[in-house]
Amino acid sequence: MNPKCFILSLMLFVMFIAQIKCSDPDHDTDQDHHESESVEHGDDFHHDDPSHGDDYEPHEFDYDPHQTDSDYDEDLVTGTSHHAKRTKEQTKTEIDEIFKKVDKNNDTKIDRDELTLYIIDNMKKLHTEITSDEFKEVDKNSDQKVSLDEYFLHKHQKTSEALENLTRSANSSKTQDFAKKIQHERERFKAADSDSDGFLNVHEYLLMLYPVFYPHMAHTIVHEYIEDFDTNNDGLVGKDEYIKHFLDIAADKKILEEEVKKKREAEFDKYDKDKNGKIDPEEYYAILKPGYENPAKEEVDHLFKETDTNKDGIITLDEVESHAHLWLGGEPLDEDSEYSHHYDDEL
Repeated sequence: MNPKCFILSLMLFVMFIAQIKCSDPDHDTDQDHHESESVEHGDDFHHDDPSHGDDYEPHEFDYDPHQTDSDYDEDLVTGTSHHAKRTKEQTKTEIDEIFKKVDKNNDTKIDRDELTLYIIDNMKKLHTEITSDEFKEVDKNSDQKVSLDEYFLHKHQKTSEALENLTRSANSSKTQDFAKKIQHERERFKAADSDSDGFLNVHEYLLMLYPVFYPHMAHTIVHEYIEDFDTNNDGLVGKDEYIKHFLDIAADKKILEEEVKKKREAEFDKYDKDKNGKIDPEEYYAILKPGYENPAKEEVDHLFKETDTNKDGIITLDEVESHAHLWLGGEPLDEDSEYSHHYDDEL
């Protein structure tokens, strides 16, 4: 599985399908770009899948507008989303420096454990950087804390009171879905507010943006996810509810019904660990697997698959340099590479 798609699907917990199906009823034009940022890749009907599957749409609570896979790899390899174009000489120098950082035991090769620890560290740096950047935008009065009003004004251009009035009389399907979305955001804000002072500092704001990476926040995502599927309000997700949810999405995308049914039935049976015909919160939490380790391992699998050319289970500096376009974006260092596209001419 493409590692980006793993993160994509993982974070879709936080957006769930309301991000696709509903928006602020007063803002139909997708003007809130923080809700519309998405990445195209993966399975056409794999939306809102708790299994970390093949599709995902970030920022409501992830970081990245319209990145390509190479952008994503570069972010995790460097630990930042702020990049400048490099010459080939600069790329080689940076690759050498990165290799030394990853190779903790200085044995001139990188193993999976070394790369996993490095990617986890960079993923945290990346989340911190993006949170800090956004926090400055949201904190309008620069008091180093974000209120619920500031958050809603940033996300929906409305105060908390205005949104409450708007959603209180929700009668259409669209406004009801939007009301549910707003309520989930309120609950997530409250869960992230560790000191219960009614505000989020920059660390608490990070928890709100990336709840699936923090076990004590993940319960809010489980609740949201089950509520989105649970049409009979029993607090559980039955097989019919699970399949119907994806059939509704498939209908929008003109995907074959039988294909969807077959895929989702198999998924449901895998997730329903106690085989009682229902997926409960504990089973969903097990699917979610909160934390950094699993997404980091997926990225490592991806980098090893592409970089470890002789498949000996380690990565050498030569192999990394041969795949510099994967690790740092841009074009390959090797002019004869099939990926080379007049790199220097573009700089």
